Amino acid sequence: MDVSVQSIEFWHWLSLGIVLLIAEVAVGGASFLMWIGFAALFTGLVTLLLPALMPWEMQVLVFSVASVASVLVWHRYVKDVPVSGGVMLNKRGMEHIGRVVALEEAIVGGSGRVRIDDTLWAVHGTDAPAGSPVRLVALEGNAFRVDVVASP
Repeated sequence: MDVSVQSIEFWHWLSLGIVLLIAEVAVGGASFLMWIGFAALFTGLVTLLLPALMPWEMQVLVFSVASVASVLVWHRYVKDVPVSGGVMLNKRGMEHIGRVVALEEAIVGGSGRVRIDDTLWAVHGTDAPAGSPVRLVALEGNAFRVDVVASP
């Protein structure tokens, strides 16, 4: 069997794209493999739809341009997009900053407790009775710094 660069077919590109997508899942976290895989799939589809216009040199050119473009798009628009909502990894509690909650236990001597969902959190702030509304303003270690909210 004589295989050369000049005998590249659309299914070669589609196979390469699938292999790169599987490699992305297997490696987990590389991300750029997925985008190069998309470029290979794109090249395969163009080659399938326009075989007369796609000699091997044009296929390699299309793949190269699509690979660079897709990785640049990934790097510019996808990679650096901050994750919104949800728990921040290794910063549990940060998503509650700014929230107003009622004191579960009075703040006495600068320390008390609030219940957030199913968890009791230590708080530090100005002394206030249980049930008082407080705003969570900062997370210091595993305790919130709070400000007492004036009742309307």
